[in-house]
Amino acid sequence: MFGKKKETYIDNMLIVTTEEIPGRKFEVIGLVTADVSGGSGETNFSKVAQRLIAEARQVNANAIVGFRAQITITVQRIAGGPMSQSAYGTAVKFID
Repeated sequence: MFGKKKETYIDNMLIVTTEEIPGRKFEVIGLVTADVSGGSGETNFSKVAQRLIAEARQVNANAIVGFRAQITITVQRIAGGPMSQSAYGTAVKFID
């Protein structure tokens, strides 16, 4: 998902791992976060991304910069229990 492409869109929301978007000016709205527990890694990433995007949309953001994700694997997960994943970034609104 976040490979060599310069821009990644998920459900029409631009998400980048950098703090800047080359050629774009924006104002910072604030931190957006999301957490998901249970399921597989792929399923969790999809859910956590959707929740993060939903939070960004609630504050009228056009993009999320500084995207970061974390997977937490516990002893219970090794034994077949749930896994948790969290993500965060900064919601921004483009200035045209």
